[in-house]
Amino acid sequence: MESKKIIVNAGKYKFQITDNTMVGRGVNTRNFNIGGGSKTCVDVSVDCMDKTNPIAVIPDVKYNSKCSIDASLEKGGGTILMCKTLFNYVHKQLPILTELNFDDKSKIECANEDEIKNNNSKTMNEDSYIKPADLYYFYIAFNGKTWYEKHFGFKPEARYRKKYEAAQKLWGELHNRDDTLPCSFFTRETSDDYLINKYGIFLRGIVWEKTL
Repeated sequence: MESKKIIVNAGKYKFQITDNTMVGRGVNTRNFNIGGGSKTCVDVSVDCMDKTNPIAVIPDVKYNSKCSIDASLEKGGGTILMCKTLFNYVHKQLPILTELNFDDKSKIECANEDEIKNNNSKTMNEDSYIKPADLYYFYIAFNGKTWYEKHFGFKPEARYRKKYEAAQKLWGELHNRDDTLPCSFFTRETSDDYLINKYGIFLRGIVWEKTL
């Protein structure tokens, strides 16, 4: 395995990008991640077996204030800049790469400040959530599209688009009827049950793609 680490500056932040290449029998993969050195926050894994058509997948995106070196990373704008920095780096390294694929599993914290302060669980690490909800459902309901669609241009793969457009319409109608829905409503299980039982729509497993 060949590995290299690069320090990059983006705005007021400094990030470490790790670039690993794994080549062997039946394996030709290039893995990129970005973070604050001790903390890995965004990964991009590229299957390069077909050198004319590499396949890139984002397994996960995590927020932590330690995702940058020196400065504390801000939620929202800091995370957006971190993701764009990694995507740009990956594309420069592999210009033949035309798109990124992503299964949106990002979470948000529904617990309020007092609940977070009073949580004394010794088993939770700093990346855990006390009351997790899915950013995916929450953002569609209140903004009409996912967070990744708004900030990075991710779109559902063609086979999922009609289903996603129908769900967007339903979430919009629900929000117009009741804009006081609690954050906890937007867990994957609760939202799935609502969409399946009421409308027969199952959104879990939609794969998103972004053209580079």
